[in-house]
Amino acid sequence: HNRYTLYAIWTFAFATGVRAIVTPYVHPYEVSKLNNTALLRDKDSDSGLKAKLIWIPPKVKEQMDLYARFIGDAPDRALTREPCYLLSDKGKHLLVRPATIAQHMTNYLPGFPSGIHRRFMFNALLDSGCPPETVRVWMGHATVGDEPWSRNGSFSYALHRRALSAY
Repeated sequence: HNRYTLYAIWTFAFATGVRAIVTPYVHPYEVSKLNNTALLRDKDSDSGLKAKLIWIPPKVKEQMDLYARFIGDAPDRALTREPCYLLSDKGKHLLVRPATIAQHMTNYLPGFPSGIHRRFMFNALLDSGCPPETVRVWMGHATVGDEPWSRNGSFSYALHRRALSAY
């Protein structure tokens, strides 16, 4: 179970740039069927001002659906409403948190920090020619005037999604 959970989380993390937060994953039903977008609040308070709209590549969405089916069929699924969870050595549900991810990742990638995906993808996107503005928004670092939620911002989410899908 844990291997599949970690695979789902890391696939999602590399695609979206989610920070090491409490439950760094969204339910697949929260992803728009129209354009594979979802709302992610990974650096925010209850205000919602720093939330970001994420685009989830089709292959990642497919993986999310498979994982949801996998844990949905688990006999103990009713024990949690979380979109993902880990199991202890004794089969107890563990909430997905930065510390539990790091603890379980040592079995597969010892020595890698839980936020390695953000630095790797930041450089990989820039090195591949992705526009810096797109990379900043993907990271959740939109600059003034480019904020996706600003009433006066010049940001185009359609162009952002198109650029991400190309890179």
